Amino acid sequence: MRILYVIMFLTTGSVAEVKISVTDVVLKCENAIKKITQLQENSRMVYKDEIVYMYYCKDQKGNYVG
Repeated sequence: MRILYVIMFLTTGSVAEVKISVTDVVLKCENAIKKITQLQENSRMVYKDEIVYMYYCKDQKGNYVG
């Protein structure tokens, strides 16, 4: 099992970091963000009732994951 960190910048100015356990052989940031956010009908991603403006992912070693 591997760990993936999803860092999200929210439109309120806050930053949220979520740690996810990943069993997939290939780590993909797009798959991880879909697991922790909801997609609204206007194509906005929402995390805990806040709109996600931008996000990126890192692995356990701090390397960016695409």
